[in-house]
Amino acid sequence: MFVIQDKKYYNKFGVFRDRIDAGNKLADSILKHLDVDADKTDVVAIPAGGVPVASAMAKKNRFEIEGTAGLEDTVHVDD
Repeated sequence: MFVIQDKKYYNKFGVFRDRIDAGNKLADSILKHLDVDADKTDVVAIPAGGVPVASAMAKKNRFEIEGTAGLEDTVHVDD
């Protein structure tokens, strides 16, 4: 697991237009900072707002996406 921090976003509000914009910007940041192999990378989404973000990331980078329904259940999310 990796954590990418960008201090220009600290304590800011309204940084992203919506969750899809956030996912696209996060995808760009991941590609900029990490050597990512799309065939070996999965995006896991938490339903409380994370699915649209993860979906945008997955689409932009052609990653697989999985949504978590709960701590014990995992469901595949198809676009």
